[in-house]
Amino acid sequence: MSDKSASGFTLIELMIAIAVFGILMMAALPSFRIWIQNTQVRTAAEGIFNGLQLARAEAVRRNVKTELELASGSGWTLKVVTTGEVIQTRPASEGSDSAVITIKPDGATKASFDGTGRITTNGDASAPITEIKIDTNAIPAADSRELCVAVGAAGLLKLCDPAVSSGDTRACPAKVPAYCA
Repeated sequence: MSDKSASGFTLIELMIAIAVFGILMMAALPSFRIWIQNTQVRTAAEGIFNGLQLARAEAVRRNVKTELELASGSGWTLKVVTTGEVIQTRPASEGSDSAVITIKPDGATKASFDGTGRITTNGDASAPITEIKIDTNAIPAADSRELCVAVGAAGLLKLCDPAVSSGDTRACPAKVPAYCA
């Protein structure tokens, strides 16, 4: 006597499972796209913020004036002002292709730190960066989670979320202008 019961899936069961999986994926795709875009905004903001922190730390460590210059997108180059020695660079293509960067004051591209870690005038006498807004235009504004990097006069740096209330630790400082709020 042999048992003829078969185990496994029939072709119809497999096709139904694939169809259900496809429907679920189509329903999740818009949320996944929003998540990806907001992750790119976060990556760009953290990359710029980390570059500014490194510029400040290197200025203090070396007791020299350092300068972080933003390139296109979220890329930057950190160098020693007096010698031109490049300390580190970050290409804009590192996970933040669709990030849109807005810098204040208008036209500013550099932030310089002196040996005490304070923000100072740039080597070319241009105005130093005070704020950087990072957003995306790849998704509707209602779905976008913009972030802001604030640079204080004392060299204090803050990565903040203008969408949260002032009591939250992620909130932007009170002096951050309305364009980033």
